[in-house]
Amino acid sequence: MYCRHYHGRVRGGTTPRRLGSSALVVLAASALFAAPLSLAPPPAASAATLTAVSGSLGSYNIDTNKVFVSGISSGGFEAVQLDVAYSSEFHGAAIFAGGPYYCAQDSIATAEDDCTTAVEPISDATLESDTNSWASQGLIDSTSNLKNEPIYLFSGTNDNTVKQSVMNDLDSYYAHYGADITYNSTTDAGHGWISPEGPNSCSVTQSPYINNCGIDPEQTFLTSFLGSLQAQNTGSPEGQLIEFNQNSYAPGGSANSVGMSNNGYAYVPSSCANGASCSLMLSLTGCAMTTSDIGTAFASDSGLNEWADTNNMVVLYPEVESAYNSSNPNACWDWWGYLGNDANYAQKAGAQMTTLMAMVHAMEGGTSSSPAAPSVTTDAATGITSSAATLNGSVDPNGTATSYDFEYGTSTSYGSTTSSVSAGSGTAATTVSADLTGLAPDTTYDYQLVATSSAGTTDGGNLTFTTPAASACYTASNYQLTVDGYAYETDGYTYADGSNDYLGLWNTYETSSVEETSPGYFVAVSSCP
Repeated sequence: MYCRHYHGRVRGGTTPRRLGSSALVVLAASALFAAPLSLAPPPAASAATLTAVSGSLGSYNIDTNKVFVSGISSGGFEAVQLDVAYSSEFHGAAIFAGGPYYCAQDSIATAEDDCTTAVEPISDATLESDTNSWASQGLIDSTSNLKNEPIYLFSGTNDNTVKQSVMNDLDSYYAHYGADITYNSTTDAGHGWISPEGPNSCSVTQSPYINNCGIDPEQTFLTSFLGSLQAQNTGSPEGQLIEFNQNSYAPGGSANSVGMSNNGYAYVPSSCANGASCSLMLSLTGCAMTTSDIGTAFASDSGLNEWADTNNMVVLYPEVESAYNSSNPNACWDWWGYLGNDANYAQKAGAQMTTLMAMVHAMEGGTSSSPAAPSVTTDAATGITSSAATLNGSVDPNGTATSYDFEYGTSTSYGSTTSSVSAGSGTAATTVSADLTGLAPDTTYDYQLVATSSAGTTDGGNLTFTTPAASACYTASNYQLTVDGYAYETDGYTYADGSNDYLGLWNTYETSSVEETSPGYFVAVSSCP
């Protein structure tokens, strides 16, 4: 049974609509979460209270049972993606103005119309079905991890960017899986992260999207995550804001290739730097909240650092960037598939997802290097007939969620592909196969096994097989089949030569089909091609 703690009233399916051209996609993405053109230009961001020092992302004494994620707007959607896909690793989530998992369904139009401004209702049943299917395939972690997980939700009554009905759907989504939900839906807040350190008044929606509403949500959700808190630090910061290079955590060593900035930030209290057992909070900005837009305002004014100082918590503030992807002009996190070549963006294999998790794992003491691409071997085909064959091979995911398929055709250009199947995220080679039908007889086919993860795509090398010539097949009356030497008659009944398959009465009225599978050996078939 799930539990909920409400700060007010809550709660109150569609087919995704894709845009017709890339130009429209870019136009729509540029408008996503942007202020209406009629608004006056937003004020400049407040001066940051923290100065970042250059450094590297260290390895700390992180309690892996105290790893949490939070986010605002696009960062809220991304935080939900992380929390659901990696539910075995995150143990609490705080979402400001986000929405349900996989809400956009790969469509920028659905993202804008249904998942933000609520033009049409969201079908939680569809999203839950997708979640369950992916979990059963190992593409995301088991949904059982969400049961009793502490979840904090915030939706301002004055937020017209992500409508409250969308957050209500997120509430319903988490409730479906039995999460322990705290939901503030009654504060007159605009679209933004809510913090006592915020420079904006509560009800506005403007840069730097950090609003002061006279409440402390960070204290509320950190209490549900960590239990009783020590009083926050009200003096000078005791830790350091470290600016680190994000490239080594991204596939291929390039953060830009996955729409992320070269640098990110981490706030490290002195106690954690000196080896104390600490929790870890991954916190994600919304669109137009990068360092280029607001400086280090979010890393300074999120309201997390003051609690981190006195409660042994490291805070990770990664950075996304607009300059490296034309479909993401407002520097949003990828929750609708804007990278284009990343169909797994909402799954564990998603490019931004694995990059963020590489940072988390590095801080937990794991490796900081980029994940390895899958190891793949193409093996000999089996079960070859004139029209069918079974393709074989092996895949080692090398620890990253991986999918595979076989490419095949009458040349090394292939042209045909089997359905994509999950190979999981293990660290050992697994035998895989796919059945082909409808092949041409007496034909040589090229084929190769291909596996893909966020770390890259690997093929197992090309092999060939040749289908035999099609066997002869004959359809005629049972009488004619015996005359032609394909069957014989005994006591008024007809049987196929070789196999002795029963064909029926021996006469000119009853018709049968037989196939010659080897010289002089005939079997009964339902019909001839």
